[in-house]
Amino acid sequence: LVSIAAERCRLDHRESVLLADVAQSGISDTIHGLPVNQWFADRTRQGRKETGDRIRASIALHTHFPVLAEALEDGQVGWQHVGVLHRAANMRNWQDLDALLPELIGLAQVAGFERWAREVHAIAKRLDQDGGYDPATDPSNNQLHLVPTIDGVVHISGQLVGELALTITKLI
Repeated sequence: LVSIAAERCRLDHRESVLLADVAQSGISDTIHGLPVNQWFADRTRQGRKETGDRIRASIALHTHFPVLAEALEDGQVGWQHVGVLHRAANMRNWQDLDALLPELIGLAQVAGFERWAREVHAIAKRLDQDGGYDPATDPSNNQLHLVPTIDGVVHISGQLVGELALTITKLI
């Protein structure tokens, strides 16, 4: 079982290299006429959201976190670790997280996964200069105005972000 897990890490690393290369080259658009996440999801019978998440994580892994990519290939961390770091990182804190990777990988060797994930999220939040600001939760970014007129017409105006924007767009 341990050998299979180690092999899975190597395969996840190899797949991430290929996914990042295909995504960044645009070759799936050229050859198949499909974005890489749609092409990969269709060819592997997986969900598009999951493949899209894996592709974005693969690009981030090889663009921003080569030390983590090496640790994945060596079996020091698994794909779940990559996912945690990918979700915790943003444009404001990824460089600081990258600098801490040797320590974070070392922590992964001694801490259970759940504890490690909590620590990474807490560290990432502290490193974020904006304190983890989420524009989707800011009330000033979500405004919707409905103005009915006498003749039964309703004028709609507003600004929505995040999940609310997606939900209202689908409803409309």
